[in-house]
Amino acid sequence: KNACLEYAQKHNIEVLEMFHDDGVSAKTIERAGLKELLKYCAQNSKKINCVIVYKIDRLSRNVNDYTGILASLYKLKIKFISTTETVDETPSGKLVGTIVASVAQFDNDVRSERIASCMHERIKQGVWCFKAPFGYLNARDGQNRAIITLDKERMPLIKMAFKKFAT
Repeated sequence: KNACLEYAQKHNIEVLEMFHDDGVSAKTIERAGLKELLKYCAQNSKKINCVIVYKIDRLSRNVNDYTGILASLYKLKIKFISTTETVDETPSGKLVGTIVASVAQFDNDVRSERIASCMHERIKQGVWCFKAPFGYLNARDGQNRAIITLDKERMPLIKMAFKKFAT
């Protein structure tokens, strides 16, 4: 936020609105703040000269989404600015932007792969890696490993539900 505001001030750009998705991954475009931004741009394109972001990977961590967002902005004649990367409408600026978006996607994909692999290994070791399903509670075993145990308070309800379902 501060970097974007400083950039705007340094370049005499009036900030009309600010959008953010606190704590939500840029892995998907299904984010409230991003949707609000794109809607705002579409409705106010005559008043908007540019969209400023801190880094491309804060906007999107998917190359197709990144290029789609850029295409939408360019169609509205809204310039895209990253405060930390040299991207613009020149051929080399477009290349840099696409490379940065590709690296962000690669990084995201590698992390996902590692996490899935680690979770699979932990499950093979008998460690529960997820939120306990209804009827169970997250707990720790004697070696402080994550496990699930029966939820004694809800167990009668689950038994009753299964009995009723079976009839």
